[in-house]
Amino acid sequence: MKYSGKCHRFVKQFEFKFMRKYIFFSALTLLLFSCSGTENKLHGRWKLTDIDYSQFEKSIPEANRADFREAMEDNLKRILGNTYFTFGKEDSLKLESPDFSGNIDISKGSYHLNDAGDSLFLSTDDKESYVILTLTDKALKIRSDESPERTLTLSKVN
Repeated sequence: MKYSGKCHRFVKQFEFKFMRKYIFFSALTLLLFSCSGTENKLHGRWKLTDIDYSQFEKSIPEANRADFREAMEDNLKRILGNTYFTFGKEDSLKLESPDFSGNIDISKGSYHLNDAGDSLFLSTDDKESYVILTLTDKALKIRSDESPERTLTLSKVN
């Protein structure tokens, strides 16, 4: 449809403003959903199902590796399946894990995802950073390159 004079200019300005707002809100919506996807998958309670210390074990002198494996096996029996991470919607973190006497120790802190959604930072008594290897609705696998190097595998409880 062809408009004349002032009407044509008004319609063009309206179309430009409308398109600019449409593009802005579309981009904002896309950004919000893409950024919140990782965090939304993380929300909830996760059970620790495996810890892999094999990379760290390589740094231990051969003569001490058997003692290390034995100590780790005892610790793993105690904590695997009995340790829970709860990631809240407002970056809150609750960590429940049995202590050496079997009592459940509860630590509260916070967590943060980097902008790319591929690194997870936990802050309770200590600050730890992890690379996210896998994150689905039911599984989380994270790796710490800090000493001791380890990979944690968790399964979502709810």
